[in-house]
Amino acid sequence: MGTQQSTPLAKRRSNVRRGFLAALVVGCLLLFTAYSTEGEGGPLHGLQGAVGAVIAPIQGGTTRAIQPLRDAWGWSTSLVDARDRAAQLEAENRRLRTLLVQQQFDAADSNRIKAIAGIGDDFRSDYTQVPASIIGLSTQPWYHRARLNRGRSDGIRVNSPVMARGDAEGLVGLVTEVYPNSSVVTFISEPRTSIGVTIEGADGARGILSPSGPNQLQVTGIPADRPVAENQPVFTAGFSGLRTPSVYPRGIPIGLVRGAGGRDTDIVQKVQVAAFVNPRELAYVVVLAPTSDEAIRRAESP
Repeated sequence: MGTQQSTPLAKRRSNVRRGFLAALVVGCLLLFTAYSTEGEGGPLHGLQGAVGAVIAPIQGGTTRAIQPLRDAWGWSTSLVDARDRAAQLEAENRRLRTLLVQQQFDAADSNRIKAIAGIGDDFRSDYTQVPASIIGLSTQPWYHRARLNRGRSDGIRVNSPVMARGDAEGLVGLVTEVYPNSSVVTFISEPRTSIGVTIEGADGARGILSPSGPNQLQVTGIPADRPVAENQPVFTAGFSGLRTPSVYPRGIPIGLVRGAGGRDTDIVQKVQVAAFVNPRELAYVVVLAPTSDEAIRRAESP
C-alpha cells in the first residue's frame, strides 16, 4: 500500500499547488512588464492611484491614533535618561563636595599643628586602610549594624573606625565585634552613639554628635555665640570626654550643617547635621586598622 503522500489525490493536490504558484509568478511578471511599459495615464497607474486614495485616510488615521503612544514612549525614555544623568551628577557632586571640605580641613588643621611635634592621630598615617565588603545586614529599624568580610587576620580590632570611600567619603561607624575572618560594624545611626566633633568655620566650635532620629544627626554643646552656619563641614575632633580619648582620630569627615539655633535664653545651640554617607546605600567600606602606638592606645582606651 502506498503512503498518503503518494496517492493519486495527493499528487493532484501537489500539482495544483505548483500550478497556482507558477501562475502567480507569471501573472506578477506580466503585471510588472505592463506597468513599466504603459504611460502615466494607463489603467494600471489609474488603479494604483485609486488604491492609494482609499488607503491614505486609513493610514493617516492609524498614524494619528498611534501618535500619542509614540509621544508617551518618547517622553518616558527621555525621563529615564534625565533621571540617570541626574543621579550621575549627584554622585559626582557628593564626591567633589567631600573632597573639597576635606582639603579645607586639612589646610586649616595643618596651620594649627605644624609647630607641634608628635601629635599623631591622623587617620591616613596612623591607620592601615582595609577595604571590606558588607556580607550581612541588621534587621533593626534604623539599620544599625552590618557584618564585614575582614577581621582580626587583616589587622582589624575592636574600636577600629569605619569609613566609606567612592562617591562620598565620610564616617560610617565603629567596629564593635571582631572574629578571625569577619567583623561587625555599628553605624553612627545607633542611638547610643556619641562622637566629639568640630565644625570647621565656626571659630573652632566643638560639641557631641549623636543621632536625633532615623537618618538624622545633631550636635549639642555648641555655645550659642559660635557662628555656626549652614553647609559648614563637621569632622571628628579626636575627643570624647575628660577621662577617655575618642576612639575616632581627628579629621574624619562626617557631614554638613543643615541648621542651627535655639531660644534666645539658651547658652548652647542645637545643630542639625546631614551625613555624607547613608549606611543603607553601602556595599563596601574601608576599615581603619590601628597601626601606630597612639592609634592602638585610642582603640584600647574605653
